[in-house]
Amino acid sequence: MVRQARILAQATSDLVGAIKADAEQESDLENSRKLLSAAKLLADATARMVEAAKGAAAHPDSEEQQQKLREAAEGLRMATNAAAQNAIKKKLVHKLEQAAKQAAASATQTIAAAQNAASSNKNPAAQQQLVQSCKVRAPSLPPTLHLSDAPH
Repeated sequence: MVRQARILAQATSDLVGAIKADAEQESDLENSRKLLSAAKLLADATARMVEAAKGAAAHPDSEEQQQKLREAAEGLRMATNAAAQNAIKKKLVHKLEQAAKQAAASATQTIAAAQNAASSNKNPAAQQQLVQSCKVRAPSLPPTLHLSDAPH
């Protein structure tokens, strides 16, 4: 049990080091502070877990030691979840950004196609409606996409 706790401590140490490295690279001071706080909570919870494992190994019949071990394990689980939340959020934000870029690109292509199709449309009312629909939707696209350069 103590050997497993030490293996856990080494793995946690590696994770804490990675979190601290992320905190140093973080440009937002608030995020950096949160990362360092999560790293400290994780390190403290791991230390409590190792101590509880030692106590439980030294006194395997002690209900009190078993309870301390359970509480330390739960504390470590909670600290690990808290530390992982930032990484999960970053991954989700990155996926969201990619999806938004794809949606903007698709919308731009659709508007350009609609504007090009409008020039060959023989129905003037439909042509005008299509161009107006494109112009109405254009402001909802990111400002980096300039639709004014697209053919009308």
